[in-house]
Amino acid sequence: MHTRIFFAGFALPILCIASLHAVLDTRGVLRGTPSIQGVNSRMSTAYSILHSKPNGLVLGTSADFPISLAHPGWRAESAPRIHANTSGARFYENVRTFQHSVAIHPPKQVVFGLFFNFAHVQLRTDTDFAEARLRVYPDGRKAPFSLWVLHLLPDIHYALFSGDIYEDVFQNVRKRHSLSFIRENRNKPMRKRKRIEPLPEFLKSFDHNDDTLCDGENFLQKQDVSLAQFRSTVALAREHNIDMNFFLTPIHARTFSLLQKNECWPAYRSWIRGMLSILEEDARTHPQEKPYVLWDFSGYNSITTECILPHNDNASQMRWYYNGAHFSVQTADFILDRIFDYHSPKRDVPNDFGMQLSMEMLDDYFSEMDKKMKEYVRSRPESIEQEIELSLNGDCSQ
Repeated sequence: MHTRIFFAGFALPILCIASLHAVLDTRGVLRGTPSIQGVNSRMSTAYSILHSKPNGLVLGTSADFPISLAHPGWRAESAPRIHANTSGARFYENVRTFQHSVAIHPPKQVVFGLFFNFAHVQLRTDTDFAEARLRVYPDGRKAPFSLWVLHLLPDIHYALFSGDIYEDVFQNVRKRHSLSFIRENRNKPMRKRKRIEPLPEFLKSFDHNDDTLCDGENFLQKQDVSLAQFRSTVALAREHNIDMNFFLTPIHARTFSLLQKNECWPAYRSWIRGMLSILEEDARTHPQEKPYVLWDFSGYNSITTECILPHNDNASQMRWYYNGAHFSVQTADFILDRIFDYHSPKRDVPNDFGMQLSMEMLDDYFSEMDKKMKEYVRSRPESIEQEIELSLNGDCSQ
């Protein structure tokens, strides 16, 4: 009798913790995507792909969260769709996620946002990006199902019985009422951004020029690795007849001008040239197929040169950006309108926003980009605080 009481008293708290986890879904267990910070939070997308077998994917970084899964330009057969991009994801992580998706269920259509720091590849990934949880090896061989299960079971166990339940609950409740950026959480509807980003963080995003984003030596050393991964992605997409859509992410012009003025710019140009060479080689090899193209939404245009306003109140928020690297939902709609050649009666894409790049026009393109950078820098104050002051006074001209 005492033994049963002892075990009942021991088991009851554990079951309560597990039940609370399951009810609040703090780890995504009910979605089939257990996400554990420091263990596998960056791998929850891989579980989601296995669970939902999507026909449409968005790849990239957190900058691409506003890309709508419900945009009418998507092909009908690309449903269901998910965001397979993660915050701060590296190019390698995106490539491996794409390989995983193809191994599980080849998607029909993919939109792949290429962030400018993808040009240099950090082979080191976060500790919670455990590749053993993927269903395919880097060389393309499919991993056995039993191996994946061995990694999934401990994840579910940790998700249900971890001791940090109260921290999870607090974070869960806070996130429901306060979002830093608009994002679509897989199949959930879009939720609007409610929390105003602190001004210091907002300002730093425009002048972000540290080694994690732009290390010229790494750009040059890892260029071949990055292009090899891009080549393998193109080849895999072609092999499975996937409608692949690549685009250069439209970071704000002020942030982009920093890239042009430092040692990373030559390597970045080389990276774009290398990707175009790969795409044109693929087009020559498959003349009967729809060619893959590289869209460019970066640089200096009526969207990226938006006057900078501080996000310190609802009245002074920018229209096209949340900060220097994250564009808005409206901008994301323009991107898909252009890529999918969709014409909405509710909006017109600016004529200067979005163009297809080709090797033939690349030299003129870079020359024009350098010219526009000089004009932009000359027309704007050196200090971002001064530019904001001009914007608030209505003196900022685009």
